[in-house]
This record gives sequence, C-alpha cells and structure tokens, in this order.
Amino acid sequence: MNNFNILTFKKARILSLIMILFILTAVITTQSAETASTLTLTMSTDKPGYHLRQKITITGNLTSDSSPIENALVAVEIKDPRNNPFYFRTIPIGNPSETWAINITDFSLKDPSENPLTKTTPNSEVKACVTIKNELLNPLDVTTAITICDENLIPLFSGWSASTLPGRDSSTIKWILEIPGWAKPGKALVFINAYNGLPENQGVPYTPERIDYFYIVRNLLLEPSYPQQQVSFNSSAGRYEVYLSAPPDRYTRPGTYMVHAVGRISPAVRIYNIASFSLNVYPCPPQAAFTYSPLEINQNMTVTFDASSSSAEGFNDYITSYKWTINDPYDPRQITTTSPTTSHAFQYSGTFIVELNVTDNEGLWSTTSKPVLVQPEFGPTANFTFNPIIGIINQTITFDASTSELGWSAATQQFSPIVDYDWNFGDGTINSTSDAIIYHKYIAEGNYSVTLTIEDAVGRTDTIMKTIEILNTTLKTCDVNGDGFIDVKDLLMAAFAYGSRPGDPNWEPRADINGDGFIDIKDILAIALNYGQDP
Repeated sequence: MNNFNILTFKKARILSLIMILFILTAVITTQSAETASTLTLTMSTDKPGYHLRQKITITGNLTSDSSPIENALVAVEIKDPRNNPFYFRTIPIGNPSETWAINITDFSLKDPSENPLTKTTPNSEVKACVTIKNELLNPLDVTTAITICDENLIPLFSGWSASTLPGRDSSTIKWILEIPGWAKPGKALVFINAYNGLPENQGVPYTPERIDYFYIVRNLLLEPSYPQQQVSFNSSAGRYEVYLSAPPDRYTRPGTYMVHAVGRISPAVRIYNIASFSLNVYPCPPQAAFTYSPLEINQNMTVTFDASSSSAEGFNDYITSYKWTINDPYDPRQITTTSPTTSHAFQYSGTFIVELNVTDNEGLWSTTSKPVLVQPEFGPTANFTFNPIIGIINQTITFDASTSELGWSAATQQFSPIVDYDWNFGDGTINSTSDAIIYHKYIAEGNYSVTLTIEDAVGRTDTIMKTIEILNTTLKTCDVNGDGFIDVKDLLMAAFAYGSRPGDPNWEPRADINGDGFIDIKDILAIALNYGQDP
C-alpha cells in the first residue's frame, strides 16, 4: 500500500471515530438532559390518622422541573403494621402508551373446586386467578399483585407473587381467599398489577393495571345489585388521587401503615417517595345484618334466619349474642343465642317484621329489621305435554304430566305430592293413574280435547285442557318412496311437491299424506314427526 492510500485510510478511520464520538455524545447529552431534569413525586394523605370504615384519600403530584408530567404511571403500595401487603394500585396520568412488556390477559373467580363464579357470598372461600403473558423474547422477573375491594372500597384481600417468566410465555397465579362476613353486597373491584419488583423496593409497572369485578350477594338466589360504583381514583396532568376505606375487620391491626409510591415515566426513568398514616382504635359498635331462606315463604313454612353477615367492628372485638324479635302476632317470639342462626314457622299469611340485635364483647350493640312476606298455602297446577304434537291414526301418543307443579300444604308443611292423574282423551276414553306419563292411540282423524285433572295428597285439584290434531294417515303412508323406512328421502320428495295439487307439474300423490288433494305443512309434519320409524 502506498503512502497516499495509507493516509486516506487513516483519515477515513479518524472520520469514523469522530462520527461515533459525535453520536455517543448526542446520546449521552440527550440522556443527561433527560436525567438532569428534576423529577419530583409528592404524596400525602388527607388525614394523619383514620378510624375503622373511614375514607382514606392519598394525593400527590408528579412533575419535571416543576411542570406537570403529561403521561406516566404511579404505582402505590400500602403495607400494614405487620409489614403485610394491604393495597396495590397503578394510577395512570394522562394516556401513557408504549409497547408494554407484560400483558395481563385474564382474571377469573372460581370456587374451591375450580368452577367459575360471577358472584359469591360473604364468608365464602374463593380462588382469584390471574394470567399474565411476557410479550418479549427474553425472560422477565415479574411481581404480580392483586387487591380486591368491596363496594365501599374497603380492601378484602391483597397479595403478590414473584416469578421469572420466560420469553413469549404465559403464567397463571392463583390466590385462595375468604370473603369476609362484613363485605358489602354489590360490585367488588379487582385491581391487578404487574411490576418488575414491589413498589416498596422501587419496582415499576410493566403495564397499566387491569380492573375487573365480580358480585357479592347475601343469597346466591338473589340477582346482583347494580348501584352507582364509587370512584376509586382520579388523575390529571401531573396529579393523582387514590381512594380507599379502612376495614372494620377485627383482625385489622391498628398502628402505622406505610405508603410507597413510584412514578414511572419510562422503564428507566422513575422516582420514589414514601408516606404513612395511622389506623386508630376506638370503641365501635358491631353491625347487625341478616338474611333469610327460602326467599319465597308460604304459610307454616320453616324459615331460617342467618345473622352470620353481622360483623364485630372494633379491633379484637367479637359478637357475643344475637337477639331475635319475631313479631308474629299468632306466635310472638324472642330468641337470644350465641349462634347466628335461628328458625321460625309463620302459621298464617301476612307481612311480619323480624328484628335482630347483636352485642359484642364490649357491650356495644346495634339493631336491624326486615319485613317478611308470608304467602297463603296454594294447590297444585296441572300441566302436560304430548308427543308427537300432531299425530296420525293408530299411532301411540305419549302424554306427560310431569310438568305439573306441586302446591304447598300448611297442614303437612310440605309441597304436597300429586297422587292421581285423571285423563279424558276426548274420544270417549277416560283413564285414572298415579303415574305422570300415559300412552294413548286414536283410531280416527280429528281434533280432540284432552282434559287432565290432578289431585294432591290433601285432596286439592286442578284441571287443564289442550287440543291434539290426529291426521288421517298411517306410518306406512309416511313412507313416501316405499323403501320401508321413513327418512330424509321421504321429506325431500314431499318438499319438492310442496304447495302442489293434482295436475300441477310437481304433483306427487304419494306425498299427499292426509289425502286432502293438497301437499302442505301437515303432510311435511306427518313425515317429520315419524322420522326414523320403520313402517
């Protein structure tokens, strides 16, 4: 290589190095400018201390050089005095948008046997199941956190689980929890988050939180209520607010609760702050609540009253007695027991007030009451079906009265069984049987009025009448093509001749099943109702 080429080569290398240094300087300058800006995250509570069931408001600002941040995520974690998780949230500021590393793909609630649930009751055990997916090719350390609140925004459960999730892989995390007896019926909110570490350790969200829900009901036979849902957070440019309430649970520890917050602008740009509040103990009366079953009550029916949804509100309190006042003028009762359940049978119909008083170990008490509607006894209701719905002569018709409904008997305190089914088939045939199913053949065409009268064990009766049509045809007639089997070929022949009369180009006399000179729906039905028969 001559000197000129060597010089040119050296100059090219120098220029390349200068270009690389220029690019690195630009990147470093950009990063320095980004990190040089002063990020500030403030956080405080509206009160230094709270009592049980009081609303807690956490507020703060996220700014850069005193200017509000437009798009960010703020992760919030609260720990109780025992250093256990109490509450997890991720609050969006603005509309943060990027390719999120983790996707929270599914939430489901299940019973202990893994059956899916959309609603559950207080004092029930359930499984909360969350599925997450790693959208990246490389493995990620993921901390999945969940918080469940009742309609009053009181945390019912909070937990987390840490794992390493391979690239492009999914994982399902399950938590077993009990819905407390004091949980308010209504829409329970589920807050699901995925972090690269707990916020207390300055972990940041991989993705915005997912909010799901299920329903808490006092009785599974009740439809869920749909009241106005309380707002759980608010945010605007550079500002966030989170709302929750202090639990009444007697296991909730009084003392200092630590609040950790992490503001996230990008995966690499974050800021951390910490605050605290106290949960104080003071004399608090219990809350009285009860359900009853069955929901539809009839005269002299035993009703079970259940006060297990009552709750002791003070720290380490418990209910010592349940006092029931049953305002039944025909049998007034006052029952005091340590058990939350009792029962009563109202001998007469009407509306009666049932009162409950619960007292705790501190001697504090509260009351509640409900009206109970008791309906009078009622007799059976007759009903039956028949198959086929259009018959042919000499065909066996099945009559089934098992859809008849039982009546309630106040004397026997039960739904009285049906002991007799009296049939009048409208062709002069009358039959009485104790079986709900009976069979009958008609030997002539026509419309027949079939009358059923049922009688229950205490002598009450009910009657119903229905009409059945019998066509002037036989099973052999339904075999249109004469191959010895009633099948789709016969239906097709009748369908091609549908609507025709003698003389029409598509007239097929063998498809005129009832012989009325017109191929219509009755002919098609006769074949269809005997489909699969062997004449």
